[in-house]
Amino acid sequence: MKKSILLTAIGLGALLNANAAPIDISTLANATWNPTDIYETGTDDDTWNVKDYEYANSKFEVKTGTAYAPTGYDSAFYVYLPYEDDIDSWLVSPSFQFKSGCTYEISFSYKFSYSSSYSFLDCWLTGSKGTLNLTTANSISATTANFISPSSSPTSWTPVTFEYTPTADEVKYLNFRVINDPGEYPQGRVYLGAFSIKMKGNLSQPLAPTGLTATAGADNAITATLSWTNPTQDASGSPLTGDNAIRSIIVTRDGQTVATLEGAPTSWTDTEATGLVGGQHTYTVAAVAAGMSSPDSNEASVFVGPYLYAPTTMDFSADQWTAYSTTSLSFVSNSVQVQAPYTNAASFWSYDESIQNIWLSSPSLPLDPEKTYKVRFKYLSWNDPAFLISNFNVYANADRATADTESAILATDPVYTLTDIRYAEPNWKEVEISGVRGTEGGTHILFHVNGKVCKRFSITGLEVEEYTAVPFAPSAPTDLEATAAPYQQLQADLAWTLPTTAADGTPFTDAQTVDGVKVYRDDAEIYSSTEALTTFSDTAATGLTAGSHSYQVSVSVAGTWSARSEAATVEYVGPAAAVTLPWEPTLANLGVEGFAAAWVNYPVATSAKWDSNYRGLCYVNSRTDVHDGWVIGAPLVLDSPTGRYDLTYTVTGSATDRPALSVGLVDTTMPEEFILTIADNVTFDEETTVSFEYGPTRDASDIRLAFRAHTEASTNAVMVTKIALAENENTGIEGIETDLSGAVKVYDLSGRCLGIFRASDLDTLDKGVYIVEYTRGGRTLRTKIAR
Repeated sequence: MKKSILLTAIGLGALLNANAAPIDISTLANATWNPTDIYETGTDDDTWNVKDYEYANSKFEVKTGTAYAPTGYDSAFYVYLPYEDDIDSWLVSPSFQFKSGCTYEISFSYKFSYSSSYSFLDCWLTGSKGTLNLTTANSISATTANFISPSSSPTSWTPVTFEYTPTADEVKYLNFRVINDPGEYPQGRVYLGAFSIKMKGNLSQPLAPTGLTATAGADNAITATLSWTNPTQDASGSPLTGDNAIRSIIVTRDGQTVATLEGAPTSWTDTEATGLVGGQHTYTVAAVAAGMSSPDSNEASVFVGPYLYAPTTMDFSADQWTAYSTTSLSFVSNSVQVQAPYTNAASFWSYDESIQNIWLSSPSLPLDPEKTYKVRFKYLSWNDPAFLISNFNVYANADRATADTESAILATDPVYTLTDIRYAEPNWKEVEISGVRGTEGGTHILFHVNGKVCKRFSITGLEVEEYTAVPFAPSAPTDLEATAAPYQQLQADLAWTLPTTAADGTPFTDAQTVDGVKVYRDDAEIYSSTEALTTFSDTAATGLTAGSHSYQVSVSVAGTWSARSEAATVEYVGPAAAVTLPWEPTLANLGVEGFAAAWVNYPVATSAKWDSNYRGLCYVNSRTDVHDGWVIGAPLVLDSPTGRYDLTYTVTGSATDRPALSVGLVDTTMPEEFILTIADNVTFDEETTVSFEYGPTRDASDIRLAFRAHTEASTNAVMVTKIALAENENTGIEGIETDLSGAVKVYDLSGRCLGIFRASDLDTLDKGVYIVEYTRGGRTLRTKIAR
């Protein structure tokens, strides 16, 4: 069966059928072929195909995870460029059905892992799949064919878009080809992703709506009201009436469809109920008539809700970030050492302690003069003892810094000042400035470095947020730890640190003291106290059950509850799950987690203990005193009707200084003695099987297998490498000769007489364990039998 590429755009799932027909873009109901899930590869026409003509280990592969893919996608293709190897690697798309006379917009994105001078990426749109003799027919136009050159190998995702208008109906593939010149050093990886194809329209396509506007709701409401004018004709000039009338309007927000409006409305309001959140948004609308979607209208942008400006990139252009300097240095874009999610920074570099006067101006921000804002940014000082910046100031001004405005800006008060910034560890330092007011007509945030400068200085992560005073709220507790009690007790012990400041960082006043604590397990409240507790033990009394649990803590200060702390988790608390026979636990490569999940080390607070090891359960006593070290397994279901069991084990160790090792059953995780000793002074270095009896009526509810190592002094390591416990299935009569004459009495294990039988009839008893009383040589004898 052929594989199907995963399609997530609207209406795409029905495209792939049993006949594996080419993908017909005209049937996508005005959507775009744009798979965003994990790409699939194969050798057919409806999956992605990969091939390498030179170096077999350099085929394109799928790289999953948002860290490797363009924004909004789950995977990308990549190919590795190896050291000193010719590669000629191909990636071929599924097949597409293109219609004559229609215009298609084809897009993809690419990047290199680092700048390359010897690797090239080509793309063709042809009827062939990855052959070496592709012609230039239908190749991407001259502006984009062979579009990567030694001067263009970007290290961030870069989109490529081109149009294609076929003159006849045809099936085509997108062919991508990566070539690495021989004998050059490795160039890293080439990535491809974000593929999309959409139809641009034809003569029966309705024209686009016009005059789209977007208006924000009053008083910071998170609403945006759109208005537009609908088209009256299609692309051929025919009126949009009757069967060709507009049937619906499609609204997109930030490139995603958010509403399909029935009929031909000319306005619509976007709200939180339809997924709107505060921030800057861009809208388009399109009209649908006769099954065809129009091109998109003009874009309309609007900011809704409280203001927040937090770009991830610093774009140096006329209306974005600009730099001004009266000296030799100036801020430039730089991508070194930038923290995610930011993609670049503004930096300058100096080799000597020179006097500089350097300005960096943000874009104009729509800050209201009647409101106050918080301004945040990060700066990075160079890790060199010679680093020094004498003066660093931040201004909020209606003007950018230029030769004409510098004097006027310097005449105003800065909103932030730092002096003598010196060498420090090269970590980004965050600055937050509160109470910044806007200016009429827009506000620029200006960074000014004036004075002696040495080495590099960088700025990134500018964020401007509308500031509104909030009621008092305490900070959440911190440093929450959750620890499972030892010896598989059903108890989790919690500890935390109480807050000393409000959520905005203001220290508590004398009247603001902790007057309550709440504890949450698995998102449900389990305990509340009016004391300023810093510890708590969760047990069966508070509803704890065996398993994995997550905890949080909240506190009340002056009657106001804080947010919950960060969660702390115990991976497993309580007794291990009981195991049925046959039981042969894995001991090799057990690991710390595997050991903790099933085994108990008693006592735990000592250096002489059992532990997990890559070959088995390991014990060593590094102390010089007498010591007993126990390792105890999970609870066992010992319900054999015969009461007989076989234990097989293997113990290895050094030839000298080995402990006296015993094995038996215990009924607690903190034992003093065995309740049943199976083997004393076990034999080392060979597999041993021991049979034992454990009556099913014994009064013990938590039976476990245990090994006990008794040492007189420092002892070399010993290892249990195999354990196997199973029922002894021998159900024959034991202890009575079958030719015994006369009658015998049969009792159950509680002493109740079950009747008088002939010895030869004992095999008619039900399976179980019995006491038989008989007479021989004038003596009354008793023995236990098992059926």
